[in-house]
Amino acid sequence: MVWALSELREQSRCSFIFAPQTALFHEYSDGPRPVPDRELDIVCIVDGALTLGEAKPNVAMISSGEIETLAEVAKELEPDVVVLAARSGDRAKLDEKVADLQRRIPARIEAKGLLSDWDDEPSHYLP
Repeated sequence: MVWALSELREQSRCSFIFAPQTALFHEYSDGPRPVPDRELDIVCIVDGALTLGEAKPNVAMISSGEIETLAEVAKELEPDVVVLAARSGDRAKLDEKVADLQRRIPARIEAKGLLSDWDDEPSHYLP
C-alpha cells in the first residue's frame, strides 16, 4: 500500500492528499465496536481527482471478490479513478483484472493498474 501511494504521489503534478486505510459503513452504529462493511487500501486525491483502490503484495492476491467490492464502492462513491496495485506479479494478469474492473464500473470512471518494477535481487543502492 505504501508503495502504491508513493507511486501515485510520483505521478501527481500539483497536489496529492491521502487517507490511511479507510473503513466504510453503510450504517454506523454507536455500539462498542461497529463493524465496517468494506475497507479501502487507497483513498487519495491526485491533482484534484478522487482515487480509490486496492493494493496487494502480488497480482495473484487480487481476487475477483475484491474487484467486485471495489466496483460496488466505485458505483456508490463515483471516484474519478479506481486502482488495482501490486508490488509484484504478471503485468498481463494485472491488465486482465483491470479490464474486468473497468467492465463493472461506469465508463466515466477510469480503472488503472499499478505494478512495481521492484525485484528482490540485491541492489548496488543497498548493501
